[in-house]
Amino acid sequence: MTKLTLDVILNNLYISFLTPYYKFNLIKSDPNDNKFLNYAVIANAKFIMTEDRHFVADTVWKNEQSQLKAINTILSL
Repeated sequence: MTKLTLDVILNNLYISFLTPYYKFNLIKSDPNDNKFLNYAVIANAKFIMTEDRHFVADTVWKNEQSQLKAINTILSL
């Protein structure tokens, strides 16, 4: 990645830097995938686009304000 590309990304108004203070550990079959889930939850994401079967099989996140689904789950409805 060039310095110019990195500068454009870092200075973009639509980029937010987030720090997950909680680790949910909801994906038991592949714990390494939890980092993506943690960021999606703190960013209030509605969807995670992935073909990772661990997300489709294990991920359930729902509370009073939001619900997070893997895109494969949505397409199969």
